Amino acid sequence: LDLKWKLISILLLALVFRIIFFSGTASSDELEYYRYAKEVHDGTFSIELNHFSFRLGTIYSAAALTWLFGFNELSANGFVLLVSLAGIVLIYFLGKEFFNERVGLLASFLLAIFPLDVFYSTRLLPDIPAAFFMAVTVLFFMYAEKHRFKKEAAASNLWYTLSGIACGIAYLMKEVSLLLALFFAAYVLYKRT
Repeated sequence: LDLKWKLISILLLALVFRIIFFSGTASSDELEYYRYAKEVHDGTFSIELNHFSFRLGTIYSAAALTWLFGFNELSANGFVLLVSLAGIVLIYFLGKEFFNERVGLLASFLLAIFPLDVFYSTRLLPDIPAAFFMAVTVLFFMYAEKHRFKKEAAASNLWYTLSGIACGIAYLMKEVSLLLALFFAAYVLYKRT
């Protein structure tokens, strides 16, 4: 099989696992995100003094899908499921970037069947989307660094900008994403000193 079909096979396996083990709403956290998504629909949403209402990426992504497909558990959790599947493709590119294509495929397969990812991929929680956008941030940053070393300033600046946007989206999913700054600090100290 060529690479495209291997990735498609891994994604289909991942989707089957996520459908079989669909967990849905299981905590009060998810109910808060559902409530805020409903308030977005009704035009009554406002930031409250709790951490749930600050996670605008999670709230608005759920609101967008429920607006498109109706307000139900499947559509509200759809964004997390899509991001989980996209993460499987993303981890392939990360594995390929840091090691090689074979490592990328193995990483994709392992994430496709990783129990925590399977379980949380069908719940309206910000953890999987935040992790996805954090990984996108790192991947785009590494692409920018590659272009910087090749002295391709325009491409490098574009990748740095996209990396920053991805980091901002990760923050809108979950505030703990700012810990990614530690990676960048360590990288800069290691590589540029």
